[in-house]
Amino acid sequence: MKPYANNWQDFPDYIIGITKQIWEDRGVESLNHYYAPDIVVRSPMGIQRGNEAVKASTMTTIHEFPDRQLFGEDVIWSETPEHGHLSSHRLITKATHLQDGQFGKATGKTWTVRVIADCAAKGETIYDEWLVRDYGGIVRQLGYDPAEFAAQLIEKEGGPQAAQPAFLPDMIWTEAITAGEMTTPGARNMPIFSTELWRRISTIFSKATTEPSSETMPGAKPHWAATTALAFG
Repeated sequence: MKPYANNWQDFPDYIIGITKQIWEDRGVESLNHYYAPDIVVRSPMGIQRGNEAVKASTMTTIHEFPDRQLFGEDVIWSETPEHGHLSSHRLITKATHLQDGQFGKATGKTWTVRVIADCAAKGETIYDEWLVRDYGGIVRQLGYDPAEFAAQLIEKEGGPQAAQPAFLPDMIWTEAITAGEMTTPGARNMPIFSTELWRRISTIFSKATTEPSSETMPGAKPHWAATTALAFG
């Protein structure tokens, strides 16, 4: 296989290498090089727009879980002239809850969950990403009940009517992004990763969980925490 972007053995080596550089080597500043300024990252948490939001989220996670490690299990990929390289990166990640943060007061507990990150890249720049982390698994391993944890987060955001909605599989992402907010060539009006792929990812997590959950929250507006904790728990 030919080298990728002159600096990597191949495209999977690039994906695995920058993941290590960003997270385990704590090279958050490298996101300025590897992520496009107007990147859109979609996950059950919602939609993040722009590299500044990605950097802020990354630093917040590293602060709360400073010993986080990511172990790549596999990278599958393809290449097209129009979109560049497309990858799906399956990982196992583990960390210890050592600082207060999104998941509450530090518990000192360790968690291990799976992650799937799907990226579109041209050269050394990732310009589009879909991400699934098993937040339900994290919540349970920290000693919380996923439904209660999700309800608390919804209340913190002002209740069901005000809370940020989840990005759900049946939502077409071009409908969720206001026209004109993206400047990446070819990004508008075309889903790089289809909603069918998102459903398949959801199925993988559903089959992998050891405690499938059927809890629901009647009357609650779909929210990233509730969706992730209950669907991927």
